[in-house]
Amino acid sequence: MTESAVLSRSGDLGLATHSARLWISNHQLIAFFGFAYTLMFGVTFAYVLGLPLPYPVVWFVSIFSPTIAALSIAMLCGGRQAVKGVLAGFTRWKVSPR
Repeated sequence: MTESAVLSRSGDLGLATHSARLWISNHQLIAFFGFAYTLMFGVTFAYVLGLPLPYPVVWFVSIFSPTIAALSIAMLCGGRQAVKGVLAGFTRWKVSPR
């Protein structure tokens, strides 16, 4: 393979990555649900079909797949500031302590 063919292939990968990020930025809710369900069912089906995954890993990823998806989508769309905003929401309470 020539050097120019390798360079054009790596350029194509960059374009595909850019268009995927653009689509995710424009459809964050769909991307969140799609990634969360794909992550959960992918790990679960891999375990059921006999892939050598330890059960605690399957449990952890299945239970926390919405959180993993939310942090991933936030990182792709807004960077570190968006991730900090998502994590700050875990400690923000809407009720006052008595």
